[in-house]
Amino acid sequence: MHFNFIAILAPLVGLASLTKAQIQLGCPDALRGGDFTVSSATLTPGFPFTVVANMTCANNLGFTPTYLDFYIENNFNNNGFELPILLSRGTYNQSADPPLHTFTTVVRIILS
Repeated sequence: MHFNFIAILAPLVGLASLTKAQIQLGCPDALRGGDFTVSSATLTPGFPFTVVANMTCANNLGFTPTYLDFYIENNFNNNGFELPILLSRGTYNQSADPPLHTFTTVVRIILS
């Protein structure tokens, strides 16, 4: 009995690429940097809040981060000399399943 391996492998390769394309279709290009949620409804100086960064779409689209830096900017009444405030800096755990990066922090600076 003789099998043609190219005829057998070609559909499998096509199926694998189709599956990756279907995964990418579920992820809009805007999520290549991740999807972020903040647990506190209002950010008040001195009170903690939690940020969860979901990197599922970033990984699926091929934008897996190495390092993650989270900043906030004061856009209200900013005279142009106020620097962004660093909330968290860290190395992304690429083996995390699900691919989430979570941190809790407190803003001690009054933004006015």
